[in-house]
Amino acid sequence: MSRNDRRVLVQMNSGIGDAILSLPLIHELKRKGFEVYALTNQNTNTLGELCPDIQKSIILDYRITNIINTFRVICSLNKLKIMHFIGTLPSNRVRDFFLPIILRIPTRVKHISPRIEKYQNYDFLFGGTIPVDIHENNVESNLMLLHLLNEEVDPKERKFYISLPARLIEDVKEKLKKWGYCDEKFVVGIHPGCKETWSFKRWPAEKFADLINVMTRQSDLQVILFGGPDEENLTELILRKTKIRPLNLIGKLSLKETVCAISFCAMFISNDSGLMHIATVFGTPIIGLFGGRSNEVLIGPYGSQHIVIQNSDIKNITVGEVYKAANRLLTNKKVCLRTVQPVQVH
Repeated sequence: MSRNDRRVLVQMNSGIGDAILSLPLIHELKRKGFEVYALTNQNTNTLGELCPDIQKSIILDYRITNIINTFRVICSLNKLKIMHFIGTLPSNRVRDFFLPIILRIPTRVKHISPRIEKYQNYDFLFGGTIPVDIHENNVESNLMLLHLLNEEVDPKERKFYISLPARLIEDVKEKLKKWGYCDEKFVVGIHPGCKETWSFKRWPAEKFADLINVMTRQSDLQVILFGGPDEENLTELILRKTKIRPLNLIGKLSLKETVCAISFCAMFISNDSGLMHIATVFGTPIIGLFGGRSNEVLIGPYGSQHIVIQNSDIKNITVGEVYKAANRLLTNKKVCLRTVQPVQVH
């Protein structure tokens, strides 16, 4: 059985943010007539299922306890007779290098690995590699992989395509209304956490609380806290200091419901995280808070409407800086935070 020359497997099994940054590439592939299959994990599979550009989202769990199911998935992938494999960023995971070889996929492309050690660098297994453009967002670097398939890149089209079912929107909105959500207010989403192992990326919870206290002096504004179950410890720290309680969704929604709820936000304030990137899908203006160990050019929110505030130590970013940025974005939306005197933001 011959290979299907328009069938492509796209690696989308790293973090949620990385998966979001691969969506414009996937949209371009679909637009050019490719049949796109996405290689996902437990977290990114939700995004794969919500993206109509993807023919099928396939979870591959490498854990030894799941080895039988992994074997079955590989067998089903092999039956597809896929012609192309695209390793989107970050594409330097050793575990993924051998999959396209096992599947006998002829065309295998990715970015050049930053690892120079021979036991960690398997670029030789790929027929085409290109360097990462350190002056561009990873969205652009992912799109450049199309050149290795002899395809041109549209200079204008950059689309993050996620489709939310009407029933999902209705159900999530009704759930949130029971907890106090009001869709007549200007909604500001805040993600005060990030992965626990990356806690150095977190702006202090106390500062988020101070920011909320200043912002909620505007009566027609509602703040919603987002986050997963492993970030629930932040809830008490923030709610203890806020005078007007934000709507707390931390640990209360599935990822699919969280994606939907983020779509209700008119502005999003976040540490460097996957939820920050989800907000970009809906064109929501973002204030991204970055420390010195994060590269805001490569992995920051994609788009000119966003504001990134960076400090070598994220803890040194002041509430005043973030409030000022929020006011700038809200002014652009013809909604201005009224300053109630005296206001002290540090």
